[in-house]
Amino acid sequence: MSGSAPTRLLPVASLNSSANGCVLLRRLDFARCSVGWVVPDHPDRRNLRAERGMPYRTAFLDLTYPDESGRPCALQFRIAITAPPERLGIIHLRHVNQDHQSPLLSSIARDHVLNRILNVYLGGVALNAIRLVVEDGETLALFAIEVDIHDYIARGNPYNATHITTGRGTFSERVAIRSESVIAGRARVHTAHAKPVPVPKDIADALR
Repeated sequence: MSGSAPTRLLPVASLNSSANGCVLLRRLDFARCSVGWVVPDHPDRRNLRAERGMPYRTAFLDLTYPDESGRPCALQFRIAITAPPERLGIIHLRHVNQDHQSPLLSSIARDHVLNRILNVYLGGVALNAIRLVVEDGETLALFAIEVDIHDYIARGNPYNATHITTGRGTFSERVAIRSESVIAGRARVHTAHAKPVPVPKDIADALR
């Protein structure tokens, strides 16, 4: 309104705790009267907890990685956990820049990213409880994860070995590894021989 004094809003003048654990913020409006509103004095942790029996999803994070020629690329990833009865950890890679090498098409890029995520975010989780899903445009595909046997043994992980005679005094060694003994972060893994397959319903539901 012309001719009226402009309203001045000052920084917070007072903080008054309320009985319900909130803080009442008051600003002073010199042209009219004081106004106030209520905000929590701590984060609303209800938003950080999933409903019981429901899948859980982290937020997407950015991750840089090298392409097959060593040039920098970036994608987004998150980790989802399926609902009971079988609780699986899902690594969800999302290709977001078409100028960067896609983990859907390059097993080298895919394995580089996969091993970093396993080491940093899922270390200690049994590998048989982890799945890898790659999203590129309209395509959503599941890749089987295999352990690098030589790296697994070199790191001193448990395994059973059987010597088999092959004739002429030579023998070979057959190595057997229990699936529950393969732990994320304790050996390299790869998807070089994996073919993309459709994502099962329980995993797709966890990613929605």
